[in-house]
Amino acid sequence: MFHPSRRRPSWPAVVLVLITALGAVLGAPAQTARAHAQLLSSDPVNGARLAEAPAEITMRFSEGLTLVTDGIRLLGPEGPVKLPGKPRVDPAVAQQVIVPLPAELGHGVYTVAWRVVSADSHPIHGALVFGVGDVEVGQLPAAGALTDTDTALSTVFAAFRWLGYAGLGLLGGGALFLVVCWPAGWARPRVRRTLAVAFAASLVSALTLVPLQGSYAAGRGLGQTLDTGQISDVLGTTYGLSVLARAVLVLIGGGLLLALSRAPGSRLLGAATALTLLAALPATWIGTGHANAEAGTVSVAVGIGHVTAMASWLGGLVFLLLVLGRAAPVPAAEADTVFRRFSLIATLSVVVLAVTGLHRAWQGVGTVEALTGSRYGVLLVLKLAAVSALVWAGSVSRSVVRRRVRAAPGGPGRTERQRDASARRQLRLSLRVEAVFAVGVLAVTAVLVATPPGARPEAAQPTVRKATLELTKGGRAMLTLDPARTGTSSLTVAVRTKDGTAWDVPEVSATLTLPEAGLGPLQVKLAKKGPGRYASTGLLLPRAGEWTLRLSVRSSDIDMETLKTELPVD
Repeated sequence: MFHPSRRRPSWPAVVLVLITALGAVLGAPAQTARAHAQLLSSDPVNGARLAEAPAEITMRFSEGLTLVTDGIRLLGPEGPVKLPGKPRVDPAVAQQVIVPLPAELGHGVYTVAWRVVSADSHPIHGALVFGVGDVEVGQLPAAGALTDTDTALSTVFAAFRWLGYAGLGLLGGGALFLVVCWPAGWARPRVRRTLAVAFAASLVSALTLVPLQGSYAAGRGLGQTLDTGQISDVLGTTYGLSVLARAVLVLIGGGLLLALSRAPGSRLLGAATALTLLAALPATWIGTGHANAEAGTVSVAVGIGHVTAMASWLGGLVFLLLVLGRAAPVPAAEADTVFRRFSLIATLSVVVLAVTGLHRAWQGVGTVEALTGSRYGVLLVLKLAAVSALVWAGSVSRSVVRRRVRAAPGGPGRTERQRDASARRQLRLSLRVEAVFAVGVLAVTAVLVATPPGARPEAAQPTVRKATLELTKGGRAMLTLDPARTGTSSLTVAVRTKDGTAWDVPEVSATLTLPEAGLGPLQVKLAKKGPGRYASTGLLLPRAGEWTLRLSVRSSDIDMETLKTELPVD
């Protein structure tokens, strides 16, 4: 008779492991998540006023990135400005982009509009502005990093990512199930058809994701997915190489599955198939998502372990339904053995999924507040709820079956065959409910991998230092250092009378000293911009620290006074 629970998993032990893992993850400090990238700094900074045009622009991001063809453009006072060379990623610093500028760049306000692809495969864009010469310029609020995606494109993209996950589950989880739990299943036509569908889904997904990524990276729509230039650009990135490797491994795995179906008892073929579909194939997902932005062996191992456990569990559920199908039913003793073996795989998969999932979630969210304060957090909570419901539904439903099967011979008219049919019917219902939840988990995951995590590095905001110095003649000098950090900056001095009107003093001069480093005094070149208003031209702050500013104001032919203040520079 069919006994689906002769070796019952120790769920209290599983729960204890999960609680321990949860405590270890929550007790460890969350590292800053790296997806998507943020623009941390630029030289010149957003809103800078320069005496002369720089030879190049340097932008530093929070993670490695790849460039998009024509993704960086320069707009001047008279329209687009042609760059003398192609922007490039600094070979010494993968997070840094260098944009060459024309040597004859004249006075005026210039805007740099940029679009790049971060290491997690998602495009980001922004803009910054700087002025050359005696011009007024303000900061652009979009200098950090923004994301935009065509709605139709993102929907289709998510659907094909889901198809890829489903294909991996059926191929990898199905191969493991057949090798370990049900070797006799290779001879079943439904098993072979299911593997064939999984093979086709995986291959179609891999081949389709490359052109979709091309349009996604370039900020275009579905109508431009077959652009050969875009496809070529993607194939030269980590994302493209990972998907190309995925397609090759799917072809290899398909060949191994075909060979294994003809020699199901071959241990060598079984090991090769499992290694290809449950280790090498899941590794290709690392190069196409958030894990690619997280450096370190641990992050890579956690990512591969998470995908492998998902495939082992969810794929096995589908093939277990084939074992319990009404058509050509599997003998009770064989089904009992299959169920017991898969119960061990499912238990181990749940533990690995929980531990790796908690690790990845904590790395991505960073704080408990972010679980409800960001779209990523909400999706993550939804996924965790679906997985929890999946585990709970499976354990409760199987407990019901367990009790019914173990019940006494069931009263008049109930034969062993009837009790066996009842147990199979109940377990089929349980597995179908679990399969529905599994489809939902994969759907949420397909959207989650394209969503920025809750914990993200913030774009560095330029710090402005201001100070007011009182003059002995009753007026005051108001100072503004913008930005107050190393690199190119600007010092503005506004001299006011007692009643706050502009005081047209004949001369203002200033020097900067950094005593702790023995620098200075550095002469600040101040040019008169209007009545009582002076501004620096080409001020360079070489080091961070507490700078001392000495300001000299000559209010008449014979009256001159020098004031002092401290200006911290980051």
